[in-house]
Amino acid sequence: MNKLKVSSQIEVNESQAEVFSFHANLNNLTKVIPKFLIVKIDRIDLPLRVGSCGLFSVWLFDLIFLFNWSFKITDYNELNYFTDTAQGGLFQYFSHTHQFIKITENTTLLKDEIEFCFSEKWTFINKIIALFIKLALKLKLNTSKKVIENRL
Repeated sequence: MNKLKVSSQIEVNESQAEVFSFHANLNNLTKVIPKFLIVKIDRIDLPLRVGSCGLFSVWLFDLIFLFNWSFKITDYNELNYFTDTAQGGLFQYFSHTHQFIKITENTTLLKDEIEFCFSEKWTFINKIIALFIKLALKLKLNTSKKVIENRL
């Protein structure tokens, strides 16, 4: 399987614990994803830990159902990172690692890495999807920074 990897990062003027806590609360996902996508949490095992599973339904403008997103937390290190891996669905493989790297007591590097393969046969489609994911990550991280820095 020929996996592609995309990543994005941004500095957030808040402590590592605050940034981690915000992202580990998956209810905050709706605050940071692009507004044209609506993610409904259908099921999630909390507290977040290795083995936690979840199911989201994803909608376009809350009008058109796009797909269900089933995932499992496959790696978790409190305050530092967690990884959610798709359990079937659109992608042949999809893994998303959220990292929270302490820079100072009040500054954290928020970094997202996604490794995926849509279809082994469609290399060109994989590259187009990589561009879309990269853009979506940048939007998500910029919004995360604004929401986290302005909520406290």
